[in-house]
Amino acid sequence: MSRVGVIGVGHGVFGRRSDATVQELAFEAFRMALKDAGIGRENLDATVVAAVPEYHKQRSVAGVVQEYLGLNPLPTWLTEVACASGSAAIRTAWMAIQSGLHDVVAVIGCQKMTELETAEILALMGRVGEVQWESVFGTTFPGYYAMFATRHMHEFGTTRENLLQVAIKNHHYGAKNPNALFRKEITLEKALASDPVASPFCVYDCCANADGAACVILAAEDRAKSISEKVVWLDGDGSATSSMSVIRRPDLVVLPSAQEASRQA
Repeated sequence: MSRVGVIGVGHGVFGRRSDATVQELAFEAFRMALKDAGIGRENLDATVVAAVPEYHKQRSVAGVVQEYLGLNPLPTWLTEVACASGSAAIRTAWMAIQSGLHDVVAVIGCQKMTELETAEILALMGRVGEVQWESVFGTTFPGYYAMFATRHMHEFGTTRENLLQVAIKNHHYGAKNPNALFRKEITLEKALASDPVASPFCVYDCCANADGAACVILAAEDRAKSISEKVVWLDGDGSATSSMSVIRRPDLVVLPSAQEASRQA
């Protein structure tokens, strides 16, 4: 099978983007990715769009994005797997290229979360989990991940300070990115003093609702080498499922998809 490489990337401005529709957000990232790859629309075979339609007033997100980008009649797919939508879109494009069906595929992640009130968004997120036995009792994403973190702390001795290093690192790089939502560094002391959300997580452990888009362009090995001298090769791509219900999971600190990616690599 042909290797698959990234030949272009694009990243729009993240924030409360009342100035742009979801199509326009996608265009920002798509245009940058094409420029980075040094190609035009005519070089693409297909697109995969990653989004959660429930957050938008627009339902058929892939269709309107494809049309706005001037890519009809090329095929497009929508991948929606909650927070894993982006990685699922990359895997979908990777499979299409590995199969020989397509050579160059644009993967576009785009989302407008600020069209809904915070309470609506939290309810939607909670229903990503098991509805019958969990979300009806008020589970939210911070609540779910707080359970995972608590179990990780129990099994491996992980500390609050260890967990907050993720937030400190993210804010460090966000401060260097002109397109980032938050562009200020934080200290461990500031993070520890922030308001609690779901123990052990506080404000700086949790991501904010925002609008934005990103794009990567993948290509089969021969095409990638002919287009770019700075290809980033995908050596492994793992995908797996686990129980939607936390109470049925045999382990709260294992990622089956990561294990699969390691096996492939």
